[in-house]
Amino acid sequence: MDYLNLFHIYKQHALFGRYIPLALVERVAQGLQLKMEVSGASVNQRPLYQLEIGTGARKVLLWSQMHGNESTTTKALFDFIAFLGSDEPEAKRLCRHFHFCILPMVNPDGAEVYTRVNANGVDLNRDAVALTQPESRFLREVFEAFQPDLAYNLHDQRTIFG
Repeated sequence: MDYLNLFHIYKQHALFGRYIPLALVERVAQGLQLKMEVSGASVNQRPLYQLEIGTGARKVLLWSQMHGNESTTTKALFDFIAFLGSDEPEAKRLCRHFHFCILPMVNPDGAEVYTRVNANGVDLNRDAVALTQPESRFLREVFEAFQPDLAYNLHDQRTIFG
């Protein structure tokens, strides 16, 4: 399989640079004809989306942009989503074996102003136990309802990477 060629085919070119606000993610999702469900709301009442793809027995939860200034994984997720929605044999196989639940942007308020923390100044990664923030509670509720076999908290290394 020519993975480099697949990358170029399914790369979402509209998602580029470091600054990826929720409105841009919504436009790309609309272009891919994705049915993203609003499953929660951020501090500033921005929608928190959930997308499910695949019918397999193995459940995989992936979430991105828990830190608003870590957009690389959001871009990668949308490339992956575009691939999964394709007619590629490998994509079809993945969708038969796995049920993916994807939260493309857990911190849309932080993404809007390109900061690590949410609108209340809380690092959501550090709020996983206390659950003081609506975004943290959203993530926990999705986790408990979906009951994944695998869970991936996708992060950037540092903001110098794109």
